[in-house]
Amino acid sequence: MMKLGVLPAPQHTTWAALKAVAQTVDSLGFEHLWVSDHLAAPYGSTTGPTFEAFSVLAAWSLLTKQSRLGTMVVANGFRPPMLTAK
Repeated sequence: MMKLGVLPAPQHTTWAALKAVAQTVDSLGFEHLWVSDHLAAPYGSTTGPTFEAFSVLAAWSLLTKQSRLGTMVVANGFRPPMLTAK
């Protein structure tokens, strides 16, 4: 059986939109919900709202019931690996 997930971009968006995506993904039965850990948008303008990955995951954990959560990218350039593992 194929398992599908969703990776919404946490840049150039609002918290209301990220919240709605998480709730919709979870209610539709997707297996995974991912977020990338970029502090600047990897496309388009580098300015504008950008949400930090671990804060998004913490908030999504309160909104979802069945989707597994994770990061597709963790930027070890500004996250020391030992602190991330902890």
